[in-house]
Amino acid sequence: MTHLHGRTELTFLGTHGAFWAGQGGFLHASIIVMVGAGSEYWEDSRFIHEKYGGKVKVVTMGGDMNKDGKLVGLYDRESDLNFSIKREMQLLNVSSGQIGELFAATNSFQENANINYWAFGPGVKNSNSFARGLLDAVGISYNKPKWSLPGWGYRIPKSIYGR
Repeated sequence: MTHLHGRTELTFLGTHGAFWAGQGGFLHASIIVMVGAGSEYWEDSRFIHEKYGGKVKVVTMGGDMNKDGKLVGLYDRESDLNFSIKREMQLLNVSSGQIGELFAATNSFQENANINYWAFGPGVKNSNSFARGLLDAVGISYNKPKWSLPGWGYRIPKSIYGR
């Protein structure tokens, strides 16, 4: 529990660099949930990645583009799990119940979304739109990220997340 500062669960809004061919660097946002042994989620099969000598389990939720060019919400993208590349790790005030709601909203998004993915330019709808929409749908407060996130301004309707 020492890695979670005396808590059993911590949730973050994390950002890191993302690169699209010929377009230079942009930033990607995702939600990162860490749990310790005292958490109700410790035995949850969705927490399969261990950190800090197995004392902490992690799951991430982030958006990406599928083979059909649609925005999808995914668990555990490799770069989302790599903490060494994070530009920002904003601690969020999230209850145990809201962690369950994050899972439900991500799953609902998978079933209901039909949003064309557009990485940059006018009408941007991308992984950052997914992350912001997920937080908004579950009612989790956050500060505006320190870095510019293309797509952060596109508001995905809460109904797509089952809200």
